[in-house]
Amino acid sequence: MRLLVLLLAAPLLAQETGAPVEFDGRVLFHVKAPLGAFTPSQRAEGIRETLHQAAASGARTVTIGETEFASVIKAGPAAVMSLGDADARAEGRPRAELARERALILQRALENYAADRSWERLALAGFRVTIAWLLFVGFLWLAIQGVRGLRRRVADWHAACARERRVRGLVAFLWDRILDTLLVAVRLFAVIITFVLLSSCLTYSLSQFPATRAFSSTLVSAVLNALGSLGHSLLSYLPSLLVLVIIAAATNHLLGVLKVLARAVERKDFQIEGFYSDWAQPTYSLLRVLVIVLALVIAFPYVPGASSDAFKMISIFFGVLVSFGSSSTISSIISGVVLTYMRPYRRGDWIQVGDVVGSVEVKSLLVTRLKTIKNVEVTIPNSTVLSSQVQNFSDVARVQGLILHTSVTIGYDAPWRTVHDLLLKAAAATENALKDPAPFVWQTSMNDFNVTYEINVYTARPELMYHTYSALHANIQDAFNAAGVEIMSPNYFALRDGNTITVPKPDRPQGYEAPGFRLQDSIRRPPNS
Repeated sequence: MRLLVLLLAAPLLAQETGAPVEFDGRVLFHVKAPLGAFTPSQRAEGIRETLHQAAASGARTVTIGETEFASVIKAGPAAVMSLGDADARAEGRPRAELARERALILQRALENYAADRSWERLALAGFRVTIAWLLFVGFLWLAIQGVRGLRRRVADWHAACARERRVRGLVAFLWDRILDTLLVAVRLFAVIITFVLLSSCLTYSLSQFPATRAFSSTLVSAVLNALGSLGHSLLSYLPSLLVLVIIAAATNHLLGVLKVLARAVERKDFQIEGFYSDWAQPTYSLLRVLVIVLALVIAFPYVPGASSDAFKMISIFFGVLVSFGSSSTISSIISGVVLTYMRPYRRGDWIQVGDVVGSVEVKSLLVTRLKTIKNVEVTIPNSTVLSSQVQNFSDVARVQGLILHTSVTIGYDAPWRTVHDLLLKAAAATENALKDPAPFVWQTSMNDFNVTYEINVYTARPELMYHTYSALHANIQDAFNAAGVEIMSPNYFALRDGNTITVPKPDRPQGYEAPGFRLQDSIRRPPNS
């Protein structure tokens, strides 16, 4: 509380003239007039040192000696100070009266000096300090509990309102912002009060003991000077601060409105013709950056030190760093924006970028992350994605199905109708292959030794395309082996003498044996040879 009183009395203290005489942590009086070649400050320092020496030597009585030109005040045998006519004129009082008053002040100072160092006074001071700190700790605990309780009650009340749907949508968002602002203001007020009480308690504690009383006065002076300087700076900066607060509040409110609209568009509560719901969050991110940049540009002239040369040099330095070090980043961001509105893929789609095939796990303004079938996460910059060919296996598959195809080469000796039937039979037995639309076969080429047949099947699970391919290939082998039709891949020479067919043993005809080599003797032998 003493600090509060001193803060209120600071303007009056500033009006005092002269040098203060401090003794044992207290200001006794002020010296306003010089004496000969000594200034008031030098006289005050001399009085203080002499009085300390007299008190330390055990002097407890003060006497006044009168001369023609001055009144000499002594503490014991030591002359503490001299009062001349100049001092009397400065105070506007008779010299004798002023001398009696100063002598009485010095007498009380010496008596207090001795009393303050007694064991009774020190014990009482310790008791007072203990009580003061206990009160401060109790207040601090109550303040913390009060702020926590208020926050908990507000949260419970807001949750109850949300459950009863008394507030929702934009109103709920505005309530959240207002309550957050009020809670921040309460916490800030509690911090200020705590700081003031801490300073007061510390000052009071130091003032109770003679050894630390001087530090108490120094601390009060330092706090007063700091608060005065801070107050002057805040008052001079208040108009600019008000503009910054208005800009920040308007920006925060605008971002909140944009966020609510983006969520509404994303949930399809609010639809805009030609604007897809998955554009909502990227568009909000872009608008948020633009709004923040615009707010910073508007607020820049009002920032403290914005017009200083140091601030300008730092701004130029960071501008150069951004210009030279973020060219690839800016390129990826621009590519990310372009890809967002091109909509070549969405999160969860199965795509191929270059040689990488995988599921889209992350789609941001900077990169696209794919997770391959081998559980490998591949990060691709958006600039690379934009300059590459992107194949989306999931987009059309959602409606029409993805066509998977594979080829086999069969010799000309196998009827093509039989090959078609076997391929369709293998496709029908494949898991994840759709029955409608039905699979179909194309004969893509007639080669020198065989014909290329392509089986095409529809699937609605592009993420399982590798599993489907594997099952389809296995079913093709089973179907052709069971029918005894050889798959001529790679090419086989049709030299059957002495060679076993390529059909696996379990699928060969019963009793099959490899033919032997048929050799004919073409040499004519003479008779009777």
